[in-house]
Amino acid sequence: MCSFHAKPADIVRRDRQASKWSRIGDKKLGPVLVSGNRLAVHFGVVRQHVDQLAAQGVIERRPDGLFDQDQSRLKYFTYLRSEHRRSPRTVADTAHIEAKTAMLQLKLAEKRRACFAI
Repeated sequence: MCSFHAKPADIVRRDRQASKWSRIGDKKLGPVLVSGNRLAVHFGVVRQHVDQLAAQGVIERRPDGLFDQDQSRLKYFTYLRSEHRRSPRTVADTAHIEAKTAMLQLKLAEKRRACFAI
């Protein structure tokens, strides 16, 4: 039977057959353990930066010297997000926006006074 004309029951039967032989979806796969070099390539940084992150406690090195790739990636994302929030650029941008808002409010107040003075 062609897949274009398959009935829903046939599709379910095929899916059950496929999952019978490859039960990847049923099994919980273990952590992906990688070396510092592989993690550096995965992050797009140099190995020294991975060592620095491990020393700072951002990512965890296992006792065998390897890293859990998925866990390290998630922790690195969290670290990057928190660094972005604390960055001096963000503070400067916030101060600039507040100053511009204050100036606009002053200009609007002056225009309102000019309109009411007439």
